[in-house]
Amino acid sequence: MGGKNHQPCRIYLVESTKLSRFLSLAYAELELGNVALEDLILAELDGQFGSIVPMYEHLNSSAQALRKAHEMVAILREKMFDNEFADLPSLRKLNLWQVGAALMDKSMVEYDSWKTVTRVMKKGGFYEVLLHLERSIETLSEKTSSLITSVRGLQEVTEKGEANLVLEENRPGNIKEAFAALYTAWTKFNQDFLASSLLSTELWYAFNGYGSLAGRSAQLMAV
Repeated sequence: MGGKNHQPCRIYLVESTKLSRFLSLAYAELELGNVALEDLILAELDGQFGSIVPMYEHLNSSAQALRKAHEMVAILREKMFDNEFADLPSLRKLNLWQVGAALMDKSMVEYDSWKTVTRVMKKGGFYEVLLHLERSIETLSEKTSSLITSVRGLQEVTEKGEANLVLEENRPGNIKEAFAALYTAWTKFNQDFLASSLLSTELWYAFNGYGSLAGRSAQLMAV
């Protein structure tokens, strides 16, 4: 969504927005996959037979969107390289810790994620942030693939109308572990992605004199 796309500078807004959009689609499809699982369980509890096909299709769509996001990271990096991208001077001027504290006061960002992204940005600028995001997307892709594999194993029990029993009684083939691992990875990633987006936005706003989302721009300059 536009609220969390990155904006290192105006000429990269298309690529950064596409990256954010693919990631939003990937997460939305995961949630729709979970809804499909809930529909399956509700059908069985109502004495009917459900299907794992909708869940499987949504998870595959999530995996596909993650692949597109990974490709967009590469495209964004290549365009930055071709245009000899340099981080904005505001990266050296802003007190990022104070910015983060002000954003946290407004419940806009989570502490650990702001700390992580700030460390990454100070280490290697936006190039390093892209590398951090790329590695995280690869982790999400791996965990999504693991969940898809687990879901395939539910086919036989679903045909018997017993998928709900596998989950409820922790029988062999239970997919809760794979689901939880993926959700946990997404929770961390979404927080990091939001933090990196807000950091990029603050640098852009400061560079152009657009003020600050933190609302205390006069106090946020580095000493």
